[in-house]
Amino acid sequence: MESNEALEKIGKGSMIVFTGFLAGTVFQYLYKIILARFLGPESFGVFVLGIAIIQSATAIALLGLNESVPRFISFHRGKNELEKIRRTASTGLLITIFSSISFSLLLFVLSDTIALTVFEEAALVTPLKILAISIPALASIKFFLSLFQGQQDAVYSTLMNDFLWSGAIVLLVTGSVSLGYSVEGAAAAYLAAAFLSLPIIAYTYLRKYDHGFDFSDLNTRKLLVFSWPLFLISALSILTRWYDVLMLGWLTGSVDSGIYDVAYSIAGYGALLIEVVGFMFMPVISELYAKKNTKRIREIYDLATRWMTLTTLPVIAGMLIFPREIIQILFGSDYVGAALPLSILSLAFLFRVFKGPAEATFISMGDNRKLLAGKTVTSVLIVSLNLLLIPIYGTKGAAISTLIAFIAGDTLLLYYMRRKLGILPYDLKFLQIFVSGAIASLAVLIMEGALNPGLIGSVLLGAVLVTIYFTLLYLIGGLKRREVNKLKRVVLERLNG
Repeated sequence: MESNEALEKIGKGSMIVFTGFLAGTVFQYLYKIILARFLGPESFGVFVLGIAIIQSATAIALLGLNESVPRFISFHRGKNELEKIRRTASTGLLITIFSSISFSLLLFVLSDTIALTVFEEAALVTPLKILAISIPALASIKFFLSLFQGQQDAVYSTLMNDFLWSGAIVLLVTGSVSLGYSVEGAAAAYLAAAFLSLPIIAYTYLRKYDHGFDFSDLNTRKLLVFSWPLFLISALSILTRWYDVLMLGWLTGSVDSGIYDVAYSIAGYGALLIEVVGFMFMPVISELYAKKNTKRIREIYDLATRWMTLTTLPVIAGMLIFPREIIQILFGSDYVGAALPLSILSLAFLFRVFKGPAEATFISMGDNRKLLAGKTVTSVLIVSLNLLLIPIYGTKGAAISTLIAFIAGDTLLLYYMRRKLGILPYDLKFLQIFVSGAIASLAVLIMEGALNPGLIGSVLLGAVLVTIYFTLLYLIGGLKRREVNKLKRVVLERLNG
């Protein structure tokens, strides 16, 4: 496979996934924005704590099956082994149901202890009990979405996850709070969204793929043995996302949890392209790695990293220059305390983009140990630094912990990538992108200091930032003409069907 063909394959697939990711991201932001504005910082913080707990419990209950099952199904699909696809899906679904129900019951029983003893938050008791009931539905939704991924069905995976599931959350949760219901009503609406979406997603999979399920011939041991390292990676990933929120709730209170989640949610937008490219990156790299074509892998990795950095840099720069204005426009003045954490976290996600799609590459090569090592370093640092910094600096300490942890963990992954494949995606073109961003940011910072703009003025300066950035990028050659033309072809082909 030539590198141009591989890149176009990644680009075409990513266009579908990007559309869904963008819609799903808009839905997620929309429901959080409405919740934050209607509930206020304290009740919003309680809801965020509840979501952090059940998301963590759901990830653990899945036992890594949502990562391992797609790989088994893709392998059997390539060999047209429909019976083995059926066995894998049946085994994974049965384990998921049993495990998620167990975690749901356990969390429901322990809700009072967790809310009152651990977080000392009486308002968390009822929402946590309601949300605990949703765990079987949440785990099953994630499992069925993994089946679509195993079938390499980006379209239906996107429709089910980013439109149906995310759309249901927006409609029900925001509808609940806009009608005057409290955090308990928001939790009940979230529960309803999960149980209403699940049968539609399950029915869609069964109708599209007539493999069905057969619970008489299971392969539990093989699936669990393969899944356990992926379970550890998944557990560490969920820890990385939610540990700050949980620690803030424990050490400083639910208000700080809500404020910090606002900053993290906005800054996390910077990592969107990593997920998009990674979705289509894995199968292409797997094919090239099987052919031992490391030269092509390096070329694609370098270009993918440059594209992600090129697109993300002006967004991150806007978060660094206008954190208060962004938060005030989206979430309201009650949450402007998240401004400094947002600036710090935007740097953390910028470094994550600089690293490129390392996680997808290691998974493609089946090298889970190095990925696990990077995740472990990140998680250990987040846990230890949060314990040290949150009592002193609150939300700022949590953001600094994440920044340091991301830099350390991602640097380790880059080191492994360099040793294994000789990949280090930094050259003159990469430097030109960085210089263009730095000059554009400095120019807008000077304008901001001189003009002292309000909200509307800040929006206009944001447009100026983007204009200066891409103009400089084009003039100094950081944006290659052939790459622009290639991207145009991919977009036009996608628009023309």
